[in-house]
Amino acid sequence: MIGLGALALSLVLPSCRPAPAAEAAEAAPSVLDEEMAVLLRWDVGAVVSDSAVALFSLDSCFRSSPLPDAVFARMEGRSYQEGCPVGRDELRYLRMLHRNDSLRPQLGEMVANRIIADELLEAFRTMYEGGYPIHRMVLIDDYGADDGLSMAANNTSCFCYRRAGHQRNLSRHSWGMAVDINPLQNPYITRFGVEPGEGADYAYRRDSLAAVCPQLITTESLPYRMLHDRFGFQWGGRWMHSRDYQHFQK
Repeated sequence: MIGLGALALSLVLPSCRPAPAAEAAEAAPSVLDEEMAVLLRWDVGAVVSDSAVALFSLDSCFRSSPLPDAVFARMEGRSYQEGCPVGRDELRYLRMLHRNDSLRPQLGEMVANRIIADELLEAFRTMYEGGYPIHRMVLIDDYGADDGLSMAANNTSCFCYRRAGHQRNLSRHSWGMAVDINPLQNPYITRFGVEPGEGADYAYRRDSLAAVCPQLITTESLPYRMLHDRFGFQWGGRWMHSRDYQHFQK
């Protein structure tokens, strides 16, 4: 029998549940051609079919490169400002697929320190193949490098030159050595409140919540198992004086 609490929770948080994976129909050649063009250009945010990904090859969907000029131009004066503790040559541009809330392949991007670039590629590829849903994955510069706006949009990101929360010291994001995943369902909780505010319903971790919300990061979830267990990232969900469930850092 379903408890009233679990039933109420399922009604309050319907957006957590990905749509059931439908049987993949054979895409028409013209559609596949269009999707292949999207993959070749790497149109960030575009949704494609599994058939197109298979044809393009999964390896080609998880790549690291030095920062292209066009990407760095987006970052200058936003996530990359004067005084940044890392040089451009120390950063890498990652293009990665992720399963969106409907579990469809979606094109994503991230800037990270070269030291952790390969680890992130492997971790996020495992999340993709394991069906862990990620709502959005674009550069924080699309939100003017405003962490609050990026979190409210449930955006997964890595590099951004900024302070650490309400502290004076620089965040590990300033070195591209930290990543935030699904911040809406995995909020940052301090004595000042919950950030983003829209994530307040997810602030208190309950077994019943994890049962209906696959984006929730726990010690059993793929983000934790890959980033913490496999690669040794610290998880903000275990900090002493605050809880930053979205946050992994080295």
